[in-house]
Amino acid sequence: MASIFHKDSLFWANTVVFDNNYNEIAWEDYLFTVERFSEVFWYISNRMAQLNDYCVLTLQETENHYTRLLRQRHKLENDPNAPAEDFDVLDYNLPKWEDTIHTVSRATCILLLSAFLEHSLKLLCAEFTPGVQVKKLKRASDIDSYLAHLKHQGGLQFQEYTDTLELRNVIRKVRNDFAHGTWDNVRINLAQLNLRDAFGTVSNLLYKIEDAAWNSEWGSKT
Repeated sequence: MASIFHKDSLFWANTVVFDNNYNEIAWEDYLFTVERFSEVFWYISNRMAQLNDYCVLTLQETENHYTRLLRQRHKLENDPNAPAEDFDVLDYNLPKWEDTIHTVSRATCILLLSAFLEHSLKLLCAEFTPGVQVKKLKRASDIDSYLAHLKHQGGLQFQEYTDTLELRNVIRKVRNDFAHGTWDNVRINLAQLNLRDAFGTVSNLLYKIEDAAWNSEWGSKT
């Protein structure tokens, strides 16, 4: 468990980790939390915390299962009467679970995070432009279309950081490669990603939208 969390630095929502001297060594400040109350942003914040905790549990339990298989393998090595079939079963399953840890589980978290962002933006479009249909932009993702709608139809003034755009592009590639089964590309793009940074990228975008919303006509009426 330590290796995956050291690499991706995900922790349970609303949690702070202390060392033996009571110094804070980890916290989940990468998750979007509402600055001022509104029902839609509060809902999005809670759904993000829920998704984060699901990802933490998935990564943790996947690696725990792999560790249990490794222990079984080591136990067999110390048993001179261990059946060869038991070795065969473990040697067949261990590489699969190792790949699940480093690829499948992490890619699944990215897919869910991307879907969460898309759903959140759809909710925000409905909130800021009720009854107005979102126009799908040519050669643009649904996420980019929602963002453009919030700016041009919703009147929200916000700008993404360049590094946020670049990281969101990597997330998009992982999602597309996963959907098309191009696993070599999934692995290549995952190597560029840290899950905490991915969650943080989505959070930063939501913070910018929230700030723009409160400074818009919507904010003056809410």
